[in-house]
Amino acid sequence: MFAAEFAAGMLLTGWLIFSDSSPLGEYFLHHVAIPNLWRSLHVVPAIAAALVAGNPHGGSEPVAFAGFFLQWFAVGLLLSKPASKFFR
Repeated sequence: MFAAEFAAGMLLTGWLIFSDSSPLGEYFLHHVAIPNLWRSLHVVPAIAAALVAGNPHGGSEPVAFAGFFLQWFAVGLLLSKPASKFFR
């Protein structure tokens, strides 16, 4: 479950929401609620990356990706118990 969740998150972040080649790219130019929500979910790893890098305008990418990974790992870990009970 964690691997599927992480892969879906990377797909959504990297391509579907923010890429110009996305089939929804034109839609998200005018409707910014979903991209803004997705960015707000990742504000903690972004702040941690900026603090580690010492630059408030741009953080360290490895730290941001590690924070992103840890955040979604925790979500997957918390959801794995109810999901395993549901599918039994």
